[in-house]
Amino acid sequence: ELKGKSGHLKIQVQYTNNEKKTVTVDGKEEEVYTPFVMMTGMILPNETFSNVTIDNGKVISDGSRNIVVGFGMPGLKDSLDLDEETTKEAEDKGVTIPENFEMEADVTDFTMSSTFTVALTDLLDDMDNIIDVDSLKDSLNELEDAALELVSGSGTLADGASTLADGVSSYTAGAD
Repeated sequence: ELKGKSGHLKIQVQYTNNEKKTVTVDGKEEEVYTPFVMMTGMILPNETFSNVTIDNGKVISDGSRNIVVGFGMPGLKDSLDLDEETTKEAEDKGVTIPENFEMEADVTDFTMSSTFTVALTDLLDDMDNIIDVDSLKDSLNELEDAALELVSGSGTLADGASTLADGVSSYTAGAD
């Protein structure tokens, strides 16, 4: 329905974690979510998308396209038993635990290639070492650094895909 349309675009991605397990914490049985970090990547060409922003993620432009990676950690806030008041206090210290993201852009003649979403489980293997808000903030900063590495790798992948497409065109022309 959006193909060919122009205007302001808002994409909201909400992650939901349905994987709960019962664990023993300080001698009590607690239900916790399996820790996942969800990451969604999009490659948006500059001739179609401008003024691209994202609330929980990064936008990197290489001059011809915007590479957007959004992330969330669904269920982590509940597993850490952070209620609204605790979260407000944590936000005052610069800590947020997103479960979704929102990307906005101005679009001309909308068209969009694939988006990719991955669920990563090993980024939170060190959760046992998180003992306070400061160590949680440090871990989230490490996650952001890992997301930036993923963005950099996505750019390399996009360059390779473009080279492949050019090669296939040349091959097809040569075969004809």
